Amino acid sequence: MKPENGRVLMMTGEVRENGLTRHVLQLASALKAQGWTVAIALDSSLASSEWFVRDAEHRGLTTYQLGFSRQGVGLVRSGAALAAGYLDARAMVEEFNPTVIHCHTRSTLPYALLASGRGRSRVVFSVHNTIANTAVTKILYRIPQKFVATSEAIEVDLLEGFGVPARKVHYVPNGVESTTPDFEPVSLDKADLEACDEGLVLVAMGRLDEAKGFDVLIDAAAILQADADMPHFHVVIVGEGEERPDLERRCRETHTQDIVHLVGWRSDIAEVFDASDVFVLSSRWEGFPLVVVDAMLRGLPVVRTAVSGKEQVVHGETGFLVQPDDAVALAARLKELASSSKTRKEFGEAGRARAEALYTTIQMASATGDIYRTVAGK
Repeated sequence: MKPENGRVLMMTGEVRENGLTRHVLQLASALKAQGWTVAIALDSSLASSEWFVRDAEHRGLTTYQLGFSRQGVGLVRSGAALAAGYLDARAMVEEFNPTVIHCHTRSTLPYALLASGRGRSRVVFSVHNTIANTAVTKILYRIPQKFVATSEAIEVDLLEGFGVPARKVHYVPNGVESTTPDFEPVSLDKADLEACDEGLVLVAMGRLDEAKGFDVLIDAAAILQADADMPHFHVVIVGEGEERPDLERRCRETHTQDIVHLVGWRSDIAEVFDASDVFVLSSRWEGFPLVVVDAMLRGLPVVRTAVSGKEQVVHGETGFLVQPDDAVALAARLKELASSSKTRKEFGEAGRARAEALYTTIQMASATGDIYRTVAGK
């Protein structure tokens, strides 16, 4: 049995089906395996929290459910909401007695401050996305003793955009324990990939929203469809969201409905990767997308936009980087990979080696544990 390193309370106000939620569960599990006692506090006001609690309990993690107010961010809340949240958080901290409180969303920072017992528990904050430099955020960023930047772009944003001292900022890229997401899909489309049996499969995954840039991917598919030199292909988009009607309309307008498939959430993600030839990330903005690492671990070459987290891909070695909102450049790089099985194989093998070397939960938890020990004076 591993000796106990300390007690960590993770706070997250969000338990949606996304990479952040998956990250919290996997980091907590990896820390537990390395001798930390870990509990997770989450927003009990969300109906979707039940599956999270079941998953956490299956991993041997304690959970606390608190009514974090979602009416506003950070300090922009009523005094009554803060007072009620403080009482809940304080009782939880008294019971669990954490060495470190590790926040993953800004909405939890005031509660961490109020419940930390005059500094008895130290506060660490993981920043998962670049955000606007507002007065409220500047106030909130005075709370943590340490920041975890999950991508190089976020590290630069903290240092240069917010002026956080370098001694307080640590770059720790997210790690992945498997290629199958831990969350239960909100909906499961049973449609199979039989339509893609012939030709190459270019796969993309994520919520169907503006951030993911799937409209740009559809435009790139239209460009490739009109290119007589492009090998036969299909684009498979795994995910669900509010932009589905707009994306379906985009497919009709670009006459790509026969080659672009919106298949909804899938439970067989590993199998989808294995049936695919290239992974595509067309996002306009990101944090550190775990799905790219998932694809690399399955040996897929990657074409992704050069937004936050771009260090995942070595341009010209494990895949290609393109600028966001550039359908022409995206189409050109996809065609380059589609036209060479040799390049796809070489990039895929190099990508798998890179992911295994840099982006595992073991490495992530070890680096995070070092931060905990530093901030706690151990």
